[in-house]
Amino acid sequence: MKIKKYSYKYDLDRALKLIDYFGARHNSLSIKNDFGASRTFMINSYSDYNERKMIEPVNFAFLIPTRASRFSEDYWHEVYEFLPALKHLDVRDAFQILCLLPPLKLEMYGKPGDASSGVLVFVPVFADMLKDYRSNLIMLRQMRKRVNDAVSFAKRAYGINYVGLGATLPRITNYGRTVKESVICTTGHAGTAALISMICTAVIGKTPRSDLKVGFIGGGAIGLASMKALVKKYPSVEFVIYDKRPEVNEKNKKILADSMHKCTVAKNNNELIASCQVIVSAITSKLSVEGLDLQHKVIVDDSQPGSFDRTEVERQGGKLIWVVGHDNSKKQIVSRRGGYSYGPSGLCEPSDVWGCEAEVASIATLNKPELAVKDAVSIEQVELFEDIFKKLGIAPAEYQSFGRHIN
Repeated sequence: MKIKKYSYKYDLDRALKLIDYFGARHNSLSIKNDFGASRTFMINSYSDYNERKMIEPVNFAFLIPTRASRFSEDYWHEVYEFLPALKHLDVRDAFQILCLLPPLKLEMYGKPGDASSGVLVFVPVFADMLKDYRSNLIMLRQMRKRVNDAVSFAKRAYGINYVGLGATLPRITNYGRTVKESVICTTGHAGTAALISMICTAVIGKTPRSDLKVGFIGGGAIGLASMKALVKKYPSVEFVIYDKRPEVNEKNKKILADSMHKCTVAKNNNELIASCQVIVSAITSKLSVEGLDLQHKVIVDDSQPGSFDRTEVERQGGKLIWVVGHDNSKKQIVSRRGGYSYGPSGLCEPSDVWGCEAEVASIATLNKPELAVKDAVSIEQVELFEDIFKKLGIAPAEYQSFGRHIN
């Protein structure tokens, strides 16, 4: 069979031909079962996408792209849970199949028939598009089209009223402004920053030191809002900040100067890590801590993708915590019904949630569209969602990263 390049078209016939072609190479019964299950999943997903029918009425959808790429072995575990055949392929071959998929349902939230239930929708937007499209304008147009396809699918198949935008989707859609359907979009940034604040509050509470320093790597919207929330809680704690953009450091230092005792700008990431006991990361690149002494240090990583490797952090004596909440609400409003947890290296429990998931579920449960975050998140919104989470029963999860709990 002639293998074509990556087309980024919704093409079931080609996807099935590829599945059958690669599956024919294997004799193992268990592997053949994986290919059969993946084939059935794709057929059902295409059927759901193409048919104009209501599958189950719910109140909200949480949309996520995938971090899986043909240029890396990382993050494919997120895909293997619903397409197990791909774990038997080279990632370049696996990506040929993955990039042919339409928007599809990955999971349901809450109890069937409950007014606060929701659906988790996969959006076929890929980082590989950055390399495959010659024009950034065409690439952005294609990405936005796919987000709109996903929202339209969720609207007609599930009747949603609210949409939560996960990972890179707020940036792609300009905070949801390019979404065409008549739905309420929210970025998830307030929920994420609220969880950062709640988790750091718990960590700081267990780190009673008169010389405590808290460091923030990355000074974007989420990082700055989280800093402001913690500065307000701990005006006497020294904060150290570093962003690779000097102008961001200067701007953030001025913003924080009026509300805190002391703020310094580190020369680089290593200096910040070396000087702080609690480190928050909210960036988009990988960082190495090889050779650094991390004894008695806690890194709270909200980077997308994750910027720290747990094994390396623990080898240097530190602890790596992801920004994860837990759904303790009575109606389990944001617990994933079927057990999907973003793969074995994702979340530990189906009721463990990302802050952006919790944000849209909370807004939908309260039915308050005015709570939607449609611009750069503010400290007022962060504080509001901390309060909302506490009232609804969403709290920091048991400390974890890469699908494993931390002592």
